[in-house]
Amino acid sequence: MKKYVFPFNYDQSNRIMGILEYKLILPLSLYGGILLILLSLFSLSIFTKIGIFTILFFPLALLLNTSIYGEPFYIFAFFVMKHLLSAHKYLLTLPTNHPKKP
Repeated sequence: MKKYVFPFNYDQSNRIMGILEYKLILPLSLYGGILLILLSLFSLSIFTKIGIFTILFFPLALLLNTSIYGEPFYIFAFFVMKHLLSAHKYLLTLPTNHPKKP
């Protein structure tokens, strides 16, 4: 019998230090850079800038990094919004000539 170090249901997706997915590095770094540039335009103290950056950057980074039912959050949210904005097509629709129940 083989013994494995990791359990069978372990998520083996590629992550930096086991936390952040590789495909999120570029979008999050662009968002962080744009946010830093926008914050540098205002004459605020460094502590206020750090606080605003923390409030705006880290919740989004954590939200994008989570997964729901094995799917990344941004894909899950995309399909939910696509369903909500589309014409509602249901799996079971009754034909118009269907007899009504007594």
